[in-house]
Amino acid sequence: MFGPLFFMIELEKLKHSLLSNVSEDEISKRLNDISNTFNIDRKKIEKMYSDEKNISSYAYFYLPTNMYKMKFLFDFLTDDILRYLKNSTIIDIGTGPGTYIFSLIELLGASGNQYIGVDTNKHMLKQAHKIQNNLYPNSDVNWTSSIPKFDNEECTLIFGNSANEMGHLKTLKLINETAAKLVIFIEPGTKEVFHEMKIIREKLISSGFSIDFPCPSSKSCPMSEDNWCHQMIKLSLPYDLERLGQKIKKDRTKMPAIIHVYRKRDESDCVDNEARVIRLEKKAKHALLWNICEGSDESNVFHRIEVPKKGLSKKKMKELEAMSTGFSINFEVEKVISENLKRVKLLKVNGHEFNN
Repeated sequence: MFGPLFFMIELEKLKHSLLSNVSEDEISKRLNDISNTFNIDRKKIEKMYSDEKNISSYAYFYLPTNMYKMKFLFDFLTDDILRYLKNSTIIDIGTGPGTYIFSLIELLGASGNQYIGVDTNKHMLKQAHKIQNNLYPNSDVNWTSSIPKFDNEECTLIFGNSANEMGHLKTLKLINETAAKLVIFIEPGTKEVFHEMKIIREKLISSGFSIDFPCPSSKSCPMSEDNWCHQMIKLSLPYDLERLGQKIKKDRTKMPAIIHVYRKRDESDCVDNEARVIRLEKKAKHALLWNICEGSDESNVFHRIEVPKKGLSKKKMKELEAMSTGFSINFEVEKVISENLKRVKLLKVNGHEFNN
């Protein structure tokens, strides 16, 4: 589990960078109104986000917690992807208050990258610009309502809760128009969004992209209509955010998300010998129950496995129970319990030898 959020962005500094001065009680009320609008009457969303106090409330609660989704992803990016990121123009589609741009500035450093934050909501852009001026004055960010033309061919596209709003046709068209070589999706972790992302996955792979996360290979996805894949991100929160989350009944210590990374490359796709843990089932008394995706020469394969608790030290048990999904494992099968369930012994976790 990650530590507190303070090293990503300081809440007190963020509070002084909001468009409006809002109390915690007012933030709580406005966040409830925003949530009800999304769940009940989405036609009113545009009106909700024309109020600067609503924008400020949203930014205070969701910006620092969503930043951790990018931090979560960074732990799985390869060195060559990180090198590309550091030397590319990064375009954030649906940037909102600048969430993923600011998380990348924290992770990559304030200088060296050119960022373009795109959003059709002028109030969100105004909020993002104020945060940048106050907290990241040395960063190179262009806040705009449309993607400007630029000559730099090294382009990374980030879709943060925006591909699900745009739909797969507009998303794919935008990727093609920008000639992006690296594409990152951080989308809501719902079944409906997954099936839309599955279409995007198939189209991108057929057009010369490979998927680097979370799939073990770019072979076909094994998820059926009744099954789906997402990440569950676990983290600790500063007291103020945790208390606010309790008030509005939004638990941000466990955040579901669908996170995908694609890159354009010439070489043929290789099958990873490791498996990815894609879902944590409810705890059983005798074992940890995981859903995994494992690469093969023809397609990725979905399995359910159980890791017996017997023989695990308390320290190892605590570490495994605290992990978010997305980590890789190597294992050997000890027993086939049923057609879709195997008992296994862990050999490696995230590339490191696993010792009980």
